[in-house]
Amino acid sequence: TKILLVNERSEADPAGRAFQKIRVVFSEFENDLRQWRIKRGKALALKEKRCMNHPPFGYRMQEKQLVVNEEEAEAVKGIFSQYCTGVPVKHIARKYRKAPSNIRYILRNRFYVDLDLNGQHKVLIDSEKLQKSQELLEISRRYSEVNLNN
Repeated sequence: TKILLVNERSEADPAGRAFQKIRVVFSEFENDLRQWRIKRGKALALKEKRCMNHPPFGYRMQEKQLVVNEEEAEAVKGIFSQYCTGVPVKHIARKYRKAPSNIRYILRNRFYVDLDLNGQHKVLIDSEKLQKSQELLEISRRYSEVNLNN
């Protein structure tokens, strides 16, 4: 395999080839180091019960604390209740003006029920609703696969 770097000319002599290999090694090292730092940061945030990314829909950051956004929290509860009673994702998405993929993401998100993911947030739904939504999403996924294959 030959690697050519942008704005660099290929060297035909042994020194040029060696220098090119050294650049590749350092590029891989930099990628590995970046991945290691990200994993370390995530582990530390989990240990300290901090939110790593943007808070999930239904929550907001206030003075470095995760607090419930009451309006969005009501929407999250409504999304789970409606889906668990048989309302299709597309109808829920239309009602809340969100993409169906966003609704599915909310329905799969364990953050709404699992204190181990942050430990300092108020759970918005009970674990039974999350479990039921997971089961219904899986049934829907299987049904879609069968219809796509036919």
